[in-house]
Amino acid sequence: MRRQCLTLPDRRAKTQMRSLFDLDGKIAVITGSSQGIGLAIARGLAEFGALIVLNGRREQPLKDAATDLLKDGLSVEVAAFDVTDAWSARQGVERIETSIGSIDILINNAGIQHRSALEDFPE
Repeated sequence: MRRQCLTLPDRRAKTQMRSLFDLDGKIAVITGSSQGIGLAIARGLAEFGALIVLNGRREQPLKDAATDLLKDGLSVEVAAFDVTDAWSARQGVERIETSIGSIDILINNAGIQHRSALEDFPE
């Protein structure tokens, strides 16, 4: 049995894809985006035109990730706050909407681990 290889789309296909998924002018917040899957999602959204806002608890890893994205000509901001803390999350979203603009896309990627029954899950 012959193995099939995944081929990258040609230039025309990329242009068509770009027009289908055009995110120009959109603001996207990605939680847990200083590395890994969150950062990859952020890069993908930025490559299709979104202004991305990287979010995590620690500012320095976010700044490092933003520097890499900026080198590639992508639009990126950083908003460090803890999404597991309701007050911090509310304040963080308010700062984003005041200083950057209304959030159009929210990717909830931050991982937390709390083992209990759903009805016992804290706010």
